[in-house]
Amino acid sequence: MRPPAGLLHVGDVPRLLPDGAPTKSLREGKVEQQGLVTGTHRSLLSGFLKAHQDEIVAIWTDRARQIASAAKVSNLGIIDDLPRILAGIADAVAAEDPTRLLAFEAGPTAHAVDRLGRGYDLDEVIREYALLRLVILDLWKSRVGQAIDVTETMILDRAIDHVIEQSSVRFSEARHRMLSALDSISDAGPRARGVQAFLQELLDITLRSMEAVDTAVVFLREDGHLRARAAVGLGHELVDRLTVEMGAGFAGRVGASGKPQALTDIAAISGIEREAFRARNVRGIYGVPLSRGDDVVGVACVGSTRASEFSDDDRLLFRTMARRAADVIVEARLQERERRARDAADRMAHDLELRDQEFRVLADNIPQLAWMADENGSLFWFNQRWFDYTGTTLDEVKGSGWTRLHHPDHEERVTRKSRTSLEKGEPWEDTFPLRGRDGSYRWFLSRASPIRDPGGRVVRWFGTNTDVTSEREALRQRDEILAVVSHDLRGPLGTLLISVAVLEDSLDEAQVSGVRKQLDGIQRSARRMQDLIEDLLDLANIRAGHLTVAPRDELIDDVVEEAVEAHAALAASKGIALHLEIEAVRGVHARADRGRLLQVLGNLLGNAVKFCRAGDQITIEASRGPEEIVIVVQDSGPGIPEPDLARIFDPYWSGQGETRKSTGLGLYISQGIIQAHGGRIWAESKLGHGTKVTFTLPAR
Repeated sequence: MRPPAGLLHVGDVPRLLPDGAPTKSLREGKVEQQGLVTGTHRSLLSGFLKAHQDEIVAIWTDRARQIASAAKVSNLGIIDDLPRILAGIADAVAAEDPTRLLAFEAGPTAHAVDRLGRGYDLDEVIREYALLRLVILDLWKSRVGQAIDVTETMILDRAIDHVIEQSSVRFSEARHRMLSALDSISDAGPRARGVQAFLQELLDITLRSMEAVDTAVVFLREDGHLRARAAVGLGHELVDRLTVEMGAGFAGRVGASGKPQALTDIAAISGIEREAFRARNVRGIYGVPLSRGDDVVGVACVGSTRASEFSDDDRLLFRTMARRAADVIVEARLQERERRARDAADRMAHDLELRDQEFRVLADNIPQLAWMADENGSLFWFNQRWFDYTGTTLDEVKGSGWTRLHHPDHEERVTRKSRTSLEKGEPWEDTFPLRGRDGSYRWFLSRASPIRDPGGRVVRWFGTNTDVTSEREALRQRDEILAVVSHDLRGPLGTLLISVAVLEDSLDEAQVSGVRKQLDGIQRSARRMQDLIEDLLDLANIRAGHLTVAPRDELIDDVVEEAVEAHAALAASKGIALHLEIEAVRGVHARADRGRLLQVLGNLLGNAVKFCRAGDQITIEASRGPEEIVIVVQDSGPGIPEPDLARIFDPYWSGQGETRKSTGLGLYISQGIIQAHGGRIWAESKLGHGTKVTFTLPAR
């Protein structure tokens, strides 16, 4: 049965009061509690709110966590000023008029500022108070068991409505103030010319937005230090020196922790910071990090000469402004880096274009034909002299099209050799004829070098073709003359040697002994001239392609031993050991010209003996492979410098420091002889570690 209108039965009163508290009939309208005298029915609700404050807060906290913006807020953060607000509501219920309680307004306004700072919307703040109303009514019903007096319900509603009104007004004012400041910051970002100008405008906005602030400074992080880059209210001479390390001083601690900090005693800091703030009699400082994510880009500090502490509203506003400012600073720095990168790219592109023009002018005016190929050897660029000589277009010769200009007799050889250099990534050099626009061929010395990236990978090839037709013709004529002269000298020289022999036979022993020295000198000189003539004739024949060999079946071990025996005495006289390793070819035959093969071995052994020192060793090794016989002459002598190694098979070439007792034709002729046999010859050497010359002969 429902109670009479205007008075709802409260139920079991002792549930409201502490155990053992004296009670009287509710009909008398009076209830006494320990130390607290309550008046009318309205005092019942007030006492209930105070007695069950912790339980109300706990239940409300659990329900308020369901609000979206509370998902990542701690319990203490959710509770915030609720105990103070709940106490104010209890007092307002008891006082009948909540609007007269000025102290009551502090809780709702502070709570509104806190929620704004945590990203709540206004409707979420209002929902918190609606949940508070439901928690109070539900708990009353579960503890008391009956409905609240209608009058008390109206007073509760008025109190909570007043709280909502105060929170809403303060929330809206703070948000408007914040949005105005943020809009000013956002407008200042694009308008400012660089970060420095933006920082100065940021501080001006701070002073306009926060009445208590009269000094401010912004530090930017640079090389592990925080350097003051903008300030208001501080002396310029101090600001210019205002630099602190991360973790040191007030600004350094704010930057290192990544969290806002307040300081109410300037004496707690030292150094240039203390000097700067004390010069203006600053009483309190509040600093916040300028950060995006975990990246602290600086620190902003505000100070006041009128207050030692800043209000929650001012702190929230400054933190929010700092976050927006950090975004602007980071974006501005990124844009500045991008602008510098674009400028650098533009300059580089301009420089590359200029260099390209310079290169083309240079390439088009050198006497050589020039070209470039990609890493795979596909040609993609030629200089103008190439087109002038060949009469071709780029489309006709790009890629591998340039081989159409090779002489058929040389194309396969040139292609094979260039492909080998390409695969090994080694410089290429060859001499071959190229067809000109008139259909005639001219000889060119062609070279190409690899261009590598920083990692050593070949990315391009640069090559040239130098016209050597005139030089080759001059050499041909010289060789012809030498061949003729050498041929004509062979007869008189042979006659000279025969005459010396006849003269020696016609004299008695006493007469011979008197002129022995002169006779030996004549014979040595004549034989040296004879060797020179033979070399010159071989040179001419090799260049003319007429070098002849007369291969027969020869025992390889027999030929090698003969060559070694011819040099054994000279090697022994110099203290050089000769070592043979030819068991692998005992009884093995090869098709070879014995005289020519001895000539090759003589050249190789002669060079080794000439350059080795006492105590060195020369090893002659022979082995047989599936298709060829391999002969190696290796010494432990001084070795050959790397730049010289590529030239040792050139005609007339002699090593550095070698006297001109040699014609420099020995290795060139040896190469011609081995090639005439269908074999190969090459050299390996490292300065200070000896030389190894290897040649092959086709197996029989």
